[in-house]
Formats: sequence, C-alpha cells, structure tokens
Amino acid sequence: MLLDMRRQRTQRGEDALVVVVVGAQLEAVATRHRERDFQRVDRIQAEFAAEQWSFGLDVLGRDALEVQIADEQRGQLAFGGSLWRHGGRSDNGTERRTAAPGRRVYHARPLTGLDRWLSRRVKPSPIHHPLPAAGLRIAYERHPAHSALLAADDTLAVIGFGPTAALPEDPRCLRVGLRPLADAAPYEVWRTAGRVRFGRAGAVGWAADEQYLFGALEIDEAAHGGILAATEAAYATLRGFTATSTHPHLLRIWNYLAAINEGEGDAERYRQFCTGRSLGMPGVAGAFPAASAIGRSDGVHVLQVYWLAARTPGEPIENPRQTSAWRYPRQYGPTAPTFARAMRVAGPPARLYVSGTAAVVGHASLHPDDAIAQLGESFANLESLFASAHMPAGLGADSLLKIYVRRATDAPALAAMLDRHLAREVPRLLLLGDICRRELLVEIDGLHAG
Repeated sequence: MLLDMRRQRTQRGEDALVVVVVGAQLEAVATRHRERDFQRVDRIQAEFAAEQWSFGLDVLGRDALEVQIADEQRGQLAFGGSLWRHGGRSDNGTERRTAAPGRRVYHARPLTGLDRWLSRRVKPSPIHHPLPAAGLRIAYERHPAHSALLAADDTLAVIGFGPTAALPEDPRCLRVGLRPLADAAPYEVWRTAGRVRFGRAGAVGWAADEQYLFGALEIDEAAHGGILAATEAAYATLRGFTATSTHPHLLRIWNYLAAINEGEGDAERYRQFCTGRSLGMPGVAGAFPAASAIGRSDGVHVLQVYWLAARTPGEPIENPRQTSAWRYPRQYGPTAPTFARAMRVAGPPARLYVSGTAAVVGHASLHPDDAIAQLGESFANLESLFASAHMPAGLGADSLLKIYVRRATDAPALAAMLDRHLAREVPRLLLLGDICRRELLVEIDGLHAG
C-alpha cells in the first residue's frame, strides 16, 4: 500500500510515528526469529510468521512512503516500484484479478522489455577502479601454465573448469566438472594480501592467510550409497573442520553434483542433496552462508564442495523480491535449501558474494522455456539484491560473474545479450550446467564490489 505523504505536516508526523512503532514491533519479531534454532522435524525447515514487512522511500521521485507486505508462505510478494492490488483495473488500464477473500496480494508493474530494462539498470562502470591490495581478490586469469600461479606466495586458490583444466594435486587447486561454453575457460584465481599457508586435514584441502581460508573436498557417492548420504558426510566433514579452524565463519559455499534433477518428487537428487546438507550441518535460520548448487556437466558422480571462510563473520543478505530459500514451502521438497541470497563482507571496499540467482520471484519460477526472459529476471533479482545490501547497482570490472546455462543451444543468444548490456570489462564466464529446478534454464552467481 502507498501512504500518501503529500498531506499536511501533522499527518506526516502521525505517519512517521506509525512507522517507528511498527518498526520497533518488527525488530522484536526479528529478534525472536533469530533466536529460533534450526531443528530437524518431519520437514527440516525453519518456521516463521507468514508475513514480512519492509519500508522504503519511493525511488521514482513521488513524495510517498512505500509499505511492502509479502505473504511468503503463500508465495505472494510485494516489491519495489508502484504497487497495485488485485481487483478492478490498474491505473494503466490493465485487468487485475481478484484475490481470495482475506488475502493481500500485490505485484509490481511488469518490465517493459528486457533491452530497455538492462540498458537502464545494468550500467557499466565508466572507469575501472582497481581493488586495493588489502583483502581477497578474485579474478579470471589466463596462464599457459599453472606453475606460475602456484609459485606466488599470495595464491589462495586456483579453480579450473572442464576437462582441459589440468591442475596438480595441490590443496589450493580444484578442477570443477563444468564444461566451459567457449574454447577454453580461464582459471579463477583467489589472491590475498598476505603469505598463504596450505595443507590437508583428512578429506579437506585448505589454504589460508590471516583473514581468509579456502577449503575443498570431493566425496565419491558410491562410497556412501547415494547423494543424500554423500552430502551428509561432506557437510559433517565441513562442519568438523570449521569447528576447529581459526577461520570459523563460512561466507560462501559452492556445490557441484551430477544429475541434479534426476528422480521424481522427493527422490529428486537435488532434494536429496538438500536433506543431506541439513543433516550434515544443521544451522540457524537467517544465519546461513551464501551458496550455489549446480549439476555437473561431465556426469561424474563425485560431489564437489568448496568454500570461503574468514576469521570474522559476514552479513547474510536476503532479497525482498524473493522468498528466503530456507522458508520455501513443502512443494519444493522435504527440506528447504539452507543458504542466504548473498553474504556481505565489510570493506573497504565492501564485497557481496552472490548466491545462485535465477528467474524466481517469491518462490515461483518464471518464464518457462525462455532463457532470455529468465536472464532478464535474474538481473532484476540482482538489482534488488544489491539494493538490499546497500551496494552500487552498476556492474563493472570489480564484479565477477558465472552464468550457468542448462542448454548449450541457448548459449549464443545469452552471450550476445550479455555483450550488448554489460561492459566489456565485466568479467564473466559461461558454463554448461544444470540448474536446481528443471524449468530453470540459466542461473547467475558471482562477486560484486562496492
């Protein structure tokens, strides 16, 4: 609903008081939510109140205060822009359906074309400002040999993609089972400000400096009887390692598993993965790390998990445009996915580690069988996420994107769309990989710096 602020000053004062009072009540509710433990019951999922309220100023220049209400248990969502309620006709003449009695249903006005949206909102940085020497730096780098990368004292991790990424048996190295949708993919190289030490602790390969830690493990499914038990073992190992680590705060986790959509109903492998993850590493709702889970394109049934941890915690970020994954309703499986939409790490500069982001609004997948429209919706979600994290909207050289594509035949059109609307300086890598829902054709994750 929009509370008109073009009223008398007295009314403005009364409205402000209402916001303050409601805000205090919401903070009390949020505190109670944070105190709830994540428990395994018949359905492993945190339970929360049905509605989430948020307040924001109208960014379109109209002097108004916008109150957003999302009934996330029922999949309804209100988000930025002018909102209207179902029933009757909108002010632009479009038909509006009537909601069920007693239910508040709000939607945003539809975007008027992907090209117009991307050209307006995803703006290239006109000037490249290199990241300062301090902190963690992640970049795509092409090297004829990995030996030069590993010889550097500040190399925390080197990640290769596809069968041609030949990497040695080094704790800092991992070759991911995703095929690049180009001739050859660069290495993803993590560098730190200090000298890196590295080693192995059981199944975990690790590397760390004073602030950050890279960890990785690979679990053969056959040795554990399937993906559920293999995932539980992987995350129990991760939990045990982290519990005794000098870098106990998980910021970001990547998961790659074969045949992610195989199986029907609750037997689907991704749903089994979600259950195994929660069994292996129970967490507290609202305090999960950022994460991605993508289907390997090489068909190898080895679960690959790698992560970034730190001595100090980050700030989990949720997206007002999307239902928090750990609050998904039962229709998506017996165990809700346990990850935050992003993790913000203080700077300077601040960094946002973005979870896998697809064409999901509320908890519903949009634009079936239309990869281009799904890409546009994914960028709309990124824009909303950046705003929620108080990060700049523009993507530039200090951003880093992975674009996972289900169908190789969609890659040329998606690459062309990215080339038209992103600056050449924005690092991006297209990889062939299945998305966690069968109807989703493209997903984006990455790093965004402020």
